Parts: sequence; C-alpha cells; structure tokens
Amino acid sequence: MAAAHLQMPKIGYGTWMRRGREGRACMEAALEAGYRHIDTAQGYQNEAMVGAAIAASGIARPEIFITTKVKPPHLTRLMFMPTVEESLERLRTSYVDLLLIHWPSPKNEVQMASYIEDLIKARELGYARSIGLSNFTRPLLIQAEEIAGPGQFSELQIEVHPFHQNREMTALARSKGLHITAFSPLALGRVAEDPAIQAIAAEHGATAAQVTLAWLMARDFTVIPTSSNLARIHENLEAAKLSLSSGAMAQFDSLNRNMRLLSPEHAPPWDEVTP
Repeated sequence: MAAAHLQMPKIGYGTWMRRGREGRACMEAALEAGYRHIDTAQGYQNEAMVGAAIAASGIARPEIFITTKVKPPHLTRLMFMPTVEESLERLRTSYVDLLLIHWPSPKNEVQMASYIEDLIKARELGYARSIGLSNFTRPLLIQAEEIAGPGQFSELQIEVHPFHQNREMTALARSKGLHITAFSPLALGRVAEDPAIQAIAAEHGATAAQVTLAWLMARDFTVIPTSSNLARIHENLEAAKLSLSSGAMAQFDSLNRNMRLLSPEHAPPWDEVTP
C-alpha cells in the first residue's frame, strides 16, 4: 500500500488548456495566491510548464500536491512506465502525489489488466504516492477493482458540477472508499449564467463560481477549477472559506439535469443515469 503522504487540498488549480506564456503566468499566479494542489496530465502538454512554475515559486516540493495522468496512447506495456518517467522529468520531481489513468483504453485496445498492473507498479516503484482512475464508468470501475483488489485506488476524477451531479457514479465510488475530484466544477462557465446560482451568490455576497465550489467542497468533493483570469484565480481559492446556508445547499442539489459537457470520441460508453 502507499506510504503516508501529503493530504490532497480540497481545492486545486486545474491546468487543462493552460499553455504557452499565458499558461505559465497563470500557474505562477495560482501558486503565489496560495494554491498547493496542481492538476495536470500528459495530454495537456504542459507538464514541463508546471514543473518550471513550481521550481520558480521557491515552494518546497513536499508542500505541493501534484496530480498527473497517463493518456490512452501510453497505456501499453511498452509505453506506460517510460512515459511516466518522462512525466516526472518534465515535472522536475521524483514522484507525483497522485497518478491517474486519464481515460480507459478506447474500445479496450489495451487490456485493462495490463495498465492497472502498471499503475500499481508505478506506485510500488515510488513514482506515485497514490493512484486512481479518471473518466471510468461504473462497470469499468468495478472491473478495475476486481483486477487490482480492494483498497488499491484512492481517487476517482470525474465530471461533476451543478448540472451534472453524477450521483450514481459518486455513490459507487464512495462505497468502495474512493475520494472524488470534480473536474469542470464550474460547468465550463455556465454556472455564472444560471439565475438560481446567481441568487445564491447574491445571498452570500460571493460570486457564482465561489458558491458553486463551496457547495461541491461541502459535499466532500475536491475541486480543480481553471481560469486564465488572475482575479478569478484568487476568487476561486477564497471559496474554501465560504459556508453555504442549508437552503442554498438544497437549491444546488435540485439543479441536476445530467448535462454532461465533456465527451470526446475516445470516451467510454457512458452509464445510463436516472433523472
């Protein structure tokens, strides 16, 4: 099992779509603002930038929780471990705090047993303090746990926001002891346009983004919002200090309409969900 390690902060800075000079500036701003959890992936093509931003920050490595993910083309036995080692080189670290399978192998091109075994091996080699899965369906999560054995995975990262609360997947994952990170927690900016969320924000003297993030954290999700706006980077972090009324929590709970926003061609067939 994984050794004791830095606990994942409840809010992190997501680096999806953050590239180039602007992306590097955003990462540095996030670290300066106080973020100590940075989420990246091989597929984001910015691991080197994350590593450079952390190095430039002067913050000691043990104080920052780093998540990265192995992308589908790298799930083969020949590519898995070498590309994880390349990720570590780009990130300028000997380990990540959390290593995820970014997506299950499309159409099962790579047998799940192969990459789950490699994921566990990466942890055993010290390349990752903890391991988990991302974008898995309920049947695929069950299959992965059957391969790995209970208690091997610590984290599941899935799309969760007010309009897609992913309740069945959340219930299954938590029944198996997995913590959940919500990606796209602000529904790609749509929360700012919702009248109900705007009203909750006004009630609490906060932004729509802040109350949404506060709701998710109160429901025991870790959140990894991203922004290229320096003011919003600071505002999002402040959500960790916000407490919502019970009425506001119930209002958020009522907004679910199973509106999945991210479903690329390589996504697995998604689970059917109840209304």
